[in-house]
Amino acid sequence: MHRAVGDVSGEEVSFFASVGDHASATLVQSLSPGDAQQETVTTISLRDLIREQAGRQTADDALTFVKLDIEGMERQVFSTLDPGQHGNLVILYEDHGSQTDHVTSFVVERGFRAAFLADDGTLEPIGAANLDRLDALKTNAARGYNLLAFARSGPAAARMAALFPRDLG
Repeated sequence: MHRAVGDVSGEEVSFFASVGDHASATLVQSLSPGDAQQETVTTISLRDLIREQAGRQTADDALTFVKLDIEGMERQVFSTLDPGQHGNLVILYEDHGSQTDHVTSFVVERGFRAAFLADDGTLEPIGAANLDRLDALKTNAARGYNLLAFARSGPAAARMAALFPRDLG
């Protein structure tokens, strides 16, 4: 699927990417590298993408796993989702070391659970009460740190609780 995840489906947008550094790709021109090439792509909302996947799932407890790496657009995409309606969704996203206005605070405010994924594979719950812990975990300002977001109830929450018995908020 040659699409860009955005907050709405069907928009034609400019995608900026450096040939030598795929990790710098973004829809936000001000965040693009100086040598970025521009390409026009059509957006699909994460909600529509999830809806398409749900039509293909055969089990009620099947999960939809999304790796969301959309430099600068995380809040717009998360704002389209109601965690209460997406209990089978697990989203892997980045919170950048240089950001003190955490994407995670927005994710938690939206009603998702969040868990910091450490390099050793362990998860640490991050919630409204311990957002300052995220600052301590993000030790390198030049790096993006992986977190998981999932609804407070439903198949994803049940699987996370079974896999990682430590309370995930």
